[in-house]
Amino acid sequence: MKKLISICLVLATVLCLVLPAFAAGTDEPKLPFVDVSENAYYYNAVRWAVKEKVTSGTDKTHFSPNAFCTRAQVVTFLWRSFGSPKPKTTFNPFDDVKKSDYFYDAVLWCVENKITTGASSHYFATNVKCTRGEIAVFLFRAAVAIGNWSDKDIADNRAALKAWVQAFPKMKFDDVSFTRYYGQSVYALENWGLVTGVSDHPHLFKPNRVCTRAEVITMVYRFWNYNWS
Repeated sequence: MKKLISICLVLATVLCLVLPAFAAGTDEPKLPFVDVSENAYYYNAVRWAVKEKVTSGTDKTHFSPNAFCTRAQVVTFLWRSFGSPKPKTTFNPFDDVKKSDYFYDAVLWCVENKITTGASSHYFATNVKCTRGEIAVFLFRAAVAIGNWSDKDIADNRAALKAWVQAFPKMKFDDVSFTRYYGQSVYALENWGLVTGVSDHPHLFKPNRVCTRAEVITMVYRFWNYNWS
């Protein structure tokens, strides 16, 4: 547990050093999207995403918050949130990722930083809809990438999380098992305050449910705006 806390503190320190202040001013102009209400839970997330050039919407007047997100779109949002860095590698292992694709650099950069390994060794599944479990894994691995964790750090952190789980009757989410591929990611992000349950069932994460654009942008927004102190 001490190891987990120390790793979180290291991550917090790094984030505090590299992140700009994203607090939105009250005098900022309204969003141009007719489908994003100021009362929507994702309003501030969308406003932040537009300001930081994470997204520009599906057209000039629509964000399409309820549209489903593909894996290509999700890694592009995440990559852009890091400032759209140019990948160092030029090796592309995926048959369904072409250099002319808008998500080409995003995929290569995410692979380079071990945020994703693709659906298989030669298939990224660009047009497959992304689930809530998958986006949790992407975000957790992004946290690992930022913190520059070693393999030993990750192993120690996994052991600490398992001990943490054993100290409680169950995880907060009734439908998330620690043994699933997304279990560690969801558990860590939930305890960091970055993910919550679904609105109609707060004790359910619904990891296999497809993510909407609103959900993805909200998770990425929380990732960059969370108070790590």
